[in-house]
Amino acid sequence: MERSSMTRLSPDQEHSTGELVKMMSEQVSTIVGAALLAAAGGAALVGKQRLQRATPPVPAEAVASVKADVEEIKERTHHERTGI
Repeated sequence: MERSSMTRLSPDQEHSTGELVKMMSEQVSTIVGAALLAAAGGAALVGKQRLQRATPPVPAEAVASVKADVEEIKERTHHERTGI
């Protein structure tokens, strides 16, 4: 079966089925890659926002507890030096 002269492709426009599949798979992989990058970027932004809203790294209770411990140690060392 031969094509009519109006639908005939020039030799540089003809592609085998394998070449077409390869070109389509490259396009699909590019689209999928772009979608994955977009999803990763979105996840990074959500994670950044959650970190900004998180509790501070040094809670006030922990700071107060450490200060109390330091005072206790100072008092004990002072008492040991003075013998009181």
